[in-house]
Amino acid sequence: MGIEMNAQVNVCPARAVTDFRRPAFCVYGLAFDHLTMDEVLKLSAQAFKDRTRVVLSTPNVNHAVAIQQNPAFRDSVVRCDLVVPDGMPLVWVARLLGIQASRVAGSNFFERLNDGDAGLLKVFFFGGPEGIADQASSKLSRGSGAVSGVGGYYPGFGTIEDMASAQVAAKLNAANPDFVVVALGAVKGQAWIDQIQPHLSAPMISHLGAVVNFMAGSIRRAPWFLQVSGMEWMWRIREEPNLWRRYYDDAKGLAALFVRSTLPLMARRCMAPLLPGGRAASTAVQDEAGAAAITLRMAGTWRDKDVAKLGDVLNAITVQPRHIVIDASELAWVDQAVVAQLIRLRGHQARLGLTLRFERPAQAFAKAMRLHCADYLL
Repeated sequence: MGIEMNAQVNVCPARAVTDFRRPAFCVYGLAFDHLTMDEVLKLSAQAFKDRTRVVLSTPNVNHAVAIQQNPAFRDSVVRCDLVVPDGMPLVWVARLLGIQASRVAGSNFFERLNDGDAGLLKVFFFGGPEGIADQASSKLSRGSGAVSGVGGYYPGFGTIEDMASAQVAAKLNAANPDFVVVALGAVKGQAWIDQIQPHLSAPMISHLGAVVNFMAGSIRRAPWFLQVSGMEWMWRIREEPNLWRRYYDDAKGLAALFVRSTLPLMARRCMAPLLPGGRAASTAVQDEAGAAAITLRMAGTWRDKDVAKLGDVLNAITVQPRHIVIDASELAWVDQAVVAQLIRLRGHQARLGLTLRFERPAQAFAKAMRLHCADYLL
């Protein structure tokens, strides 16, 4: 039945503030923060220092395919505070669309933490095969890195509710970690994080999958040349033969997404110089005293170059928690960076228990959202 916190727990006081000026890009309906590894580490170090809650997600191809059929999983990723691409194919897709994206693999991120790039840290491993979480924690504690293990927990195969009980939260908080690394499978892991994170004291929590196995030494990481070439999946199948079916299904799903989304967007990008410029991007805010919602009217054609203007507006209207209505009746085409900020706005509102609603979306705008696989916002 979920968590009922009767005992006093030192929970993390606040989620990270959404900065809509922070660059982002959209691939297959997900908004990725347009950051390098060094920039992600800098943000993480600040979160550890300030004890500010950051839920980190590192989607790969499996995530991109799964969210198309699983709205609950998709929404759980959208609600994360920091989303960076782990899968190299997603980075390649972004580059085909003119986005100079960088891969921020969860395993590499953890290695950089252990190198000391965010200071001395304590980590708790949750999940993985039986005994592996404890083994990874012990190995870290015996090592000379900046990250020390303060515990591991094998939850078995119970329900999310059982895994997110008050007793489990109390066990994790008693260890006082800075970072909770989860390994339950992407969908189940995100659901567990959603349910338990308000009751945890650790500033950062993330589902990093195979990291617990790599740290325990039960699975070896692929050589560097396979990682950078996007062929790491071949090594993973060698280490874990049962993964071949998932990778096969993911490849089919990615091919379908490429035809449905990437190819049309690439064609439009090539034709952009020949297309009419359209009406200039503009906004108007309607904020009536006492109204439950604030209305943002967006009109015209929004290019990537207009995204800074949108970021300023979104930062301004989200200062005070309110429901948000976007009048999209005069919106035309929107480029990927603008779509990404609208997705981030959806996540920001959802984290606060508030709504984002689009009114009367124009046909051209709806088509753009559909091609970006973000029409779920409408």
